[in-house]
Amino acid sequence: WGEIQHERNEYSWGRYDLSADAAKRHGIEVYQIFHDTTSWARSDGDSKRVAEDLRDVYRFAKGAASHFRGRIQAWEVWNEPDIEVFGHVPGDEFAAHTKAAALGFKAGDPDTLVLMPSLAMGPGKFAEQLFINGSIAYCDLYNYHIYAPPERYAERADAHFALMARYGYAQMPVWLTEAGIRLEHSSDKLLTKEDQRRQAEFVPKSYVASLASGVDKHFFFVFPHYLERGIEFGTLRADLTPYPGYVALSTLTYVLGKGVYLGKLTDGIPQSVQVHLFDRGDKKAIVLWCDEGSAEVTLPLHGDVRRLNLMGQEEQLHVRKPLCLQTDEPCYLIFQGGEILERYDPPAPRPLNERAAEEIALDEIVVRLNFSTLGIDKANECYQMPTSSVDAQVEVYQFGDNHFEGILELEATGNGGVNPQQHHVELNSMERVVIPLHISAMGDETKMQIRAVVKADHMRSAPAVAELLLSP
Repeated sequence: WGEIQHERNEYSWGRYDLSADAAKRHGIEVYQIFHDTTSWARSDGDSKRVAEDLRDVYRFAKGAASHFRGRIQAWEVWNEPDIEVFGHVPGDEFAAHTKAAALGFKAGDPDTLVLMPSLAMGPGKFAEQLFINGSIAYCDLYNYHIYAPPERYAERADAHFALMARYGYAQMPVWLTEAGIRLEHSSDKLLTKEDQRRQAEFVPKSYVASLASGVDKHFFFVFPHYLERGIEFGTLRADLTPYPGYVALSTLTYVLGKGVYLGKLTDGIPQSVQVHLFDRGDKKAIVLWCDEGSAEVTLPLHGDVRRLNLMGQEEQLHVRKPLCLQTDEPCYLIFQGGEILERYDPPAPRPLNERAAEEIALDEIVVRLNFSTLGIDKANECYQMPTSSVDAQVEVYQFGDNHFEGILELEATGNGGVNPQQHHVELNSMERVVIPLHISAMGDETKMQIRAVVKADHMRSAPAVAELLLSP
């Protein structure tokens, strides 16, 4: 945002226009990340905190989605705000920001997909706050990152699926939008041959492990040259010549095609060997490798089989008896059918919803609790009360087209109280009302939760829920 809009009514799309145009010319679908706050939208200029007025967020998102309509198919609301390096406020602030941004994106392009803020870490307090504050209901996709060996992907995915099921979103599509390998042994800004091989082998193992875990779409980080503090992530050198990882990514993309994961073959397969089956659209494909050393594997395949190595070099085979292969690094088989299609283990289904997702009828009404005068405990995703009595604000926004009247209801759970507990609100389109709050805590060590929601005619908005800790 800061790069695009230096002044409130001025837009400079620059390199983003060039990039979107190039992608569209080549038939590439794009998901873009809306990340940071422009300096004029905050009195303190902190780009890692959300805008002071959510209407600025809405207008920018609407303008961006409208400008790139047909060139950008999906928008992520923020990159990794669950960690301090990218987000300076608790999850309830980013939840309110997500609602305003999502409404703006949809207003600018009703067909665009909206991704929740990506999660750097596994499910924790920040992710819980996105659900508790109802912001997931505004999104089309669940979105997270991982930097770990591929054999740990399933554990992370299962943890996210469990969180989604707990709040009624078990069947929401899931994208793993960043997964890369840190190559720290670079010299003169070039990868060693050993690290080039590591990157190339990581690419198929990462994609397969992710899709096998139940993720719907997987993104490798990162395609271009990207050197960060001496660590290379990209598949290209600075002069744009390719590393083997680039060729490995190209080969994987070609072999998997549609990339529909069918399951894993275990019957008669050595324990150290991974054999995964995919539907590529026209035919079936197998990705296989050995976790340690090399091993011999026999597969129940017959007829014409195409074998490709990690770099895409191809060998045409006519198999008259079960195919016996020696494998270490990842390789591929493309075939039409056979006995193997009846012997794989399909992936485990996601857990069932533990409850129904909270119904939000007044989605155009966004409520935000404002504790800008309080300190922040990012590790615990809460605000710090220096004394037992503090003043704050609650903001109510109307992003719909019509006049609105309703009742704002507030409550404090835990050892505390909030005043007022009710307030009449009346708003026209794109208006905001700010209501002063007084919050009190009883006892020397108190943790409380403040909840605010707007109701009208038996309908309700998504809540604004924040936690405060009395810590003199």
